[in-house]
Amino acid sequence: MKENLSFRDSREHYQEIHFPPLSAWMVFTDGISHSVLTGQHALVTTVLVPLANCRIPELAPYRVLARSAA
Repeated sequence: MKENLSFRDSREHYQEIHFPPLSAWMVFTDGISHSVLTGQHALVTTVLVPLANCRIPELAPYRVLARSAA
């Protein structure tokens, strides 16, 4: 989305969040669109959790998507 100029030019539903220096943030992004536009360091990690290890497997993003596709 950050590379889509028409999306970036529209400020509808846009929210920019600033964090103070030396802070860190973490977000679960399965339910939102996001992008980092500025910053000194960025670390992106994808964690794959087997469904058998989920505490509530029926609420796992995979299961939610599977239900909506059915």
